[in-house]
Amino acid sequence: MFSVSPVNLGLLADGAVFAEAYINYRTGFGAVVRDLTGTFIAGLTGLFDRDLFPKEAEALGLREVLRWIVDCQLLNVLVEIDSKEVRSVVCFHGCDWSEWGVIVSDCRALLN
Repeated sequence: MFSVSPVNLGLLADGAVFAEAYINYRTGFGAVVRDLTGTFIAGLTGLFDRDLFPKEAEALGLREVLRWIVDCQLLNVLVEIDSKEVRSVVCFHGCDWSEWGVIVSDCRALLN
């Protein structure tokens, strides 16, 4: 039998690639945690010290957000991302041999 734990918190995570040449760190991520009523609980932002493709920024951002959830011991969190490609690869149960497969493997491990 399959059971689902009740969701207590919602988290929206997103990666970003900035085009402005004057920004030293041109890729980053952000996340917002809200309770069931939509009230802001916490937020997280970060920057990466290298240029990344958008899907890599999304995947690395997701990994950092998942690490943060684990470190903060947040339970029953519904994680939402806007990258269908990253979501599909992370939720797929086969091996990922892509150039960003290690990031995907890390995300899968943190979700378990």
